[in-house]
Amino acid sequence: MALFALAVYALGVGKGDLRNDSAVYGWIAKHMVVSGDYLNLYFDWGQKSYFNKPPLLFWLAAASFRVFGFEPLAARAVSVAFALGCVAVTYLLARKRFTPTVSATAGMVLAASFPFMRWAVGFRPDAGVAFFFLLCLLAGAGMLGSMRTRWRDWLLMGAAIGLGFMLKGPVVFTGPMIVAVTSAWLRRRDILFNPRWLAALLLALAIALPWHIQQYLRWGDEFIAAYFGREIASRFDGSSFKAEPIWGYAHELLLLYWPWLPFTLIGAWAMLKTRRARAAGPAWHAPPRDTTTALFTAWLLVYGLAIHLVTRKYDRYLLPWMPALAILAAIGLYRSPLRGVWRRWLLPNMGWVSVIAAVVLLAAGLRTGMVYMPEITDAAPVINAAVREAGPARTPPVVYLYENTHDDKDTRCTIMFSTEARCVPLKGGVGFTAVPPGQFVVVPVQWREKAERELPAHEVVTRGKRYVIYRVTG
Repeated sequence: MALFALAVYALGVGKGDLRNDSAVYGWIAKHMVVSGDYLNLYFDWGQKSYFNKPPLLFWLAAASFRVFGFEPLAARAVSVAFALGCVAVTYLLARKRFTPTVSATAGMVLAASFPFMRWAVGFRPDAGVAFFFLLCLLAGAGMLGSMRTRWRDWLLMGAAIGLGFMLKGPVVFTGPMIVAVTSAWLRRRDILFNPRWLAALLLALAIALPWHIQQYLRWGDEFIAAYFGREIASRFDGSSFKAEPIWGYAHELLLLYWPWLPFTLIGAWAMLKTRRARAAGPAWHAPPRDTTTALFTAWLLVYGLAIHLVTRKYDRYLLPWMPALAILAAIGLYRSPLRGVWRRWLLPNMGWVSVIAAVVLLAAGLRTGMVYMPEITDAAPVINAAVREAGPARTPPVVYLYENTHDDKDTRCTIMFSTEARCVPLKGGVGFTAVPPGQFVVVPVQWREKAERELPAHEVVTRGKRYVIYRVTG
């Protein structure tokens, strides 16, 4: 299972630049390293604050950049590490109820699920949120599986809540909520009303509260309105995010969750039918452990309800749910006619076969990532050389991005992450005549003729399908 997951993500993390939100996150982490300011987050070089996310993802990426340099691979490595952690914790959770072969199958299904893989190899916080969510469930499974709760489970719960909150706000609280619902269902008052919940909460606050206090002291109500209002509350009332139909996630799974969807349905039917396991029963499940089954059922129901309450149906919100679906798919696979082939031939050999295949494909130069802005990739050496040539004694050149109608912060962040230059917007009403000599201008191809008419003396640095990059020479 571990070899298979490593091979899958070694291919997926591949080449290609950062795009959209990943470019914004990459630039914010890069700015931390360049500026030395690890507390305040910025869209640009310190003029526009970024309040959309807590800082843990950026801290981890900044640490990766200090080791591996400002490369997209260094950023994606953070998300891939969280994804591999999700695969491992899924195995541990499945082992609370099922045999090692079923548990390993669940981990492999998760690693090879397209919705999970898609966001795991991109530089985003979602795989990390799923990881800390799963740690909360693992701590809860430890509590529910014993007559006396242990301190280590409560401390794991508190640490997972605090770190998860520092990654993407309150999403991680669905984990302890599921544990509480399961405790009430099983009438485990020793867990539901245990004073150690307070210890877990205090540990979570000790991790998450200092940075939030610092931000409030630094930015005041502006931070509260943006961070808790626009980014958290508005996801439920639809004021900032477009509402989508309640069946949005079913549509996503019907389109993307292949080939595992049929096995997931078989596994769900098997779980509904099987109330009690037989001691000498089928190989796909172990002797009964009702506490784990209850936790698993609450996981499916509570988290499923929570994500459907959010107005915007992003498929990345499914990531904490995907391990539960992977476990169902593993059950279904062992209930299907393919069980013998899978257990005898595929499962024992997929690890080493996947590693060999990954090595061969990477050695052959397989391109596994899309270059969002190849023009910037091609022009980066010229831009960086100009910045270095200016040195500390002169003002380095700036990249101007022509934005006719909208604020294209994603592209600006892609440019700043990929080069050593600053990038500022050049609005449509200003015109190209305002660009001083020695500066670079990135122009969408539809505005190429206007740029070449209005720009002072210039040269073309690179021309592509989406952008043309000029350097003003006089």
